[in-house]
Amino acid sequence: MKKISIIALLLILLGSCFPASEDSVKCKELVSSRGEKIYVKSINWGVTGDKQVTIITSDIEKMKTRNDTAMSVHVLEPFLYHFENDTLTLIFSENKTYEIKERFKSIKVKYTIVEFSKFWEMKNQSGYSLP
Repeated sequence: MKKISIIALLLILLGSCFPASEDSVKCKELVSSRGEKIYVKSINWGVTGDKQVTIITSDIEKMKTRNDTAMSVHVLEPFLYHFENDTLTLIFSENKTYEIKERFKSIKVKYTIVEFSKFWEMKNQSGYSLP
């Protein structure tokens, strides 16, 4: 019984040495030539930030917390994106993991699937962003 108590106490003390990780929220605004705005929002958490939820929406109020994740994707680095000439291109490695349910007035969405090696190459090029 003493061993269990000592182990429990050590775990509590060890846990108090690490600060609780806070959510990291990123939001990128994309604006069409007609002024329509959409947002690529992601929330990361976990000790190393390796848990992620992402959404693309025209409502900036959506997904302010991890509890508000309807219509989002729950994968770390789910896609690359590129926005040019009112077209948002989502690039996926091997298979499409997310589809935007919302329709936009002036922004066209294009889905592209590439091999993993190509995805990795594009990830390191300028012009492509991760959520």
